[in-house]
Amino acid sequence: DFRDLFTKSRAFFVGMSLGQQEREEELAQVYAKERMIGGRLQAEIAGPQFVLNNVSARTVILETLFNAVVKYRDSDGRALTDRSITGFISESGILKTLSSWLAHQSARDRAELKGGKAFYAGDALADVIDTWAFTIFEGSRLFLYDQIGSDMAARLKNGQVENELFFFDKALARLDRRARFAISSIQRDIDKKALPEGSEFILGEIFSYIFALGLIDEDRYSFKEAQNAINYINGEIEKKGADYRRYKTDK
Repeated sequence: DFRDLFTKSRAFFVGMSLGQQEREEELAQVYAKERMIGGRLQAEIAGPQFVLNNVSARTVILETLFNAVVKYRDSDGRALTDRSITGFISESGILKTLSSWLAHQSARDRAELKGGKAFYAGDALADVIDTWAFTIFEGSRLFLYDQIGSDMAARLKNGQVENELFFFDKALARLDRRARFAISSIQRDIDKKALPEGSEFILGEIFSYIFALGLIDEDRYSFKEAQNAINYINGEIEKKGADYRRYKTDK
């Protein structure tokens, strides 16, 4: 039926996002090696190196999501696009939302490496493909994150997820201290039923990164590549934890 077709079509975004991401990384590497800042190549400067590491990490994460779509089957033979975290939000929703956002972020990084200050002035913004704002039928990515977060707030109890998810335990084992602290502070508010109204979208973003973190296949990549992707996700979770604390304070 249409709903089944629509749900599975979300997975196409992973493939499209991965293709865009690979091109963004290729161009970012070229610009880093060709553009000079203060008489030095960007690739030799710590800041641009950090940006390139982030772009490379997103490639690993997107490859991970794509491989999960293509290869993963549960004990009943269902693909990720057939499984449901809830009756409303499926893994395919997270796949679409997170993958398109990661490629969008790399497009911004590539534009920054190409244009420097001109990027922040808006001169290069037209060169950024705004893939994450796909709003047909289901709203923006923030709307989807809000739905994911609302569900997870209902299912997280004392640090455990009802109907344990296959990727959750592995993801938790890969969290660093700061990311674990970010999650535990939100968990305490959930247990106390003190989650600030309207903050569910932040929880949805965090859970989407946890989803990707648990899927990374360390045997597929070198230690450096896998660890770079894991560190990137931990960093994003830490940032979202800070966003949550600010949101809570403002409320």
